[in-house]
Amino acid sequence: MKQKKEVKSIVFDLGGVVVPDRSKLIESRIADKLSISKSLIHRLKISFDGQLSKGKKSLTDFFSELILKINSQISKEDLLAFYLNIYEKTSSKQNKKIVDLIKRLKKHHNVSCITNTEIEIARFNEKAGLFNNFHNSFISCKLGMKKPDKAIFEYTLKILGLEPQEIIFIDDKEEFLHTPKKLGLNTILFKNNNQLIKDLKKLGVKIL
Repeated sequence: MKQKKEVKSIVFDLGGVVVPDRSKLIESRIADKLSISKSLIHRLKISFDGQLSKGKKSLTDFFSELILKINSQISKEDLLAFYLNIYEKTSSKQNKKIVDLIKRLKKHHNVSCITNTEIEIARFNEKAGLFNNFHNSFISCKLGMKKPDKAIFEYTLKILGLEPQEIIFIDDKEEFLHTPKKLGLNTILFKNNNQLIKDLKKLGVKIL
């Protein structure tokens, strides 16, 4: 019987786990400000998504396209400022219990994060110190690769220098767990703080 590998690294998703995911609310606020439908913003965002997450285009580029599409008089700079203000109010408050858990885990494990994010949001979170919680931060717009693509998980394995069985990946979106699971990583679907702690313990993680 093959011996089970000891877990050496825990890798967290950010939005929906460490900080709230309020993307739909933000889209709604932008739609209200511009007096347009939420579906229009959502469709355009989806068409941009891979480019935004991979850093090929910025939110400023997205807003330029949106303003042109609806023939609005608002400037892209004002719209970006509005967006970042909403993000700060709704999406930047860290889950204190998860941050405390991360601090405890860091005493005996490598603790990293993988996040799909845009250039401007990555800059905001860097200034806010969000990435200071982690030993390594794998940020999609900086790497030019994103979840759930195989490349970002293979890159994570390479940088951490670990075998897949030695890593646990945590995400609140089940569709982002399929690829790491196929690669052999342990995975946890995040639902709430208490459930996460229980699932970590089931995988042999000691939380001191």
